[in-house]
Order: sequence, then structure tokens, then C-alpha cells
Amino acid sequence: MARVKRTPRFIAALEKMDRKGRERALKAVDKFIVNPRLPGLKLEKLQGFENMWSIRFGGGDRILLSKGEDDRGEVWTLHDAGPHEIYRKAGR
Repeated sequence: MARVKRTPRFIAALEKMDRKGRERALKAVDKFIVNPRLPGLKLEKLQGFENMWSIRFGGGDRILLSKGEDDRGEVWTLHDAGPHEIYRKAGR
């Protein structure tokens, strides 16, 4: 099982979504926690970023996350969620 942390930016992105979008995003996070390599999530490392990954939660919707470590081991940080265009904000 994966451990995750949510950033304020990720929480704000969820709050901006409609109910269905928020439910899809949270369902994807739940699946990620159980099995990060689940094929439907399409976990992929983003090119051009040192430590940025994405998972899918809809046709064009993504969750941006990074992988790190703390005193308990591996932990993933959820940074943002939304349409594919969030990749442009990822470097900020």
C-alpha cells in the first residue's frame, strides 16, 4: 500500500471540481493507495521534470504527484488535479 500526503493546492483543486470530478479523483487516489501500479491509473513519470508523476482519473484528467521518503519509508505527495493542462502549472 502506498502512503500519500495531500498539499493545499491539491485540496483546492478538488474543491473547484464538480461532484462527479471530485468523486473520480478521490476514487483514483484510493486505488493508488491500494496499488500504485494498477494499469487503469497509468502511472507515468513526466518528462522534463525531475520528480513529477501523473495518474489518470478521467479521459483528460490527471493528478500530479511526486515520490519521496520520510522516516517511515516511501511517501507520495499529491500536488494538483484537473484537466491535462495542469502540466503547464507543474513547474511553478
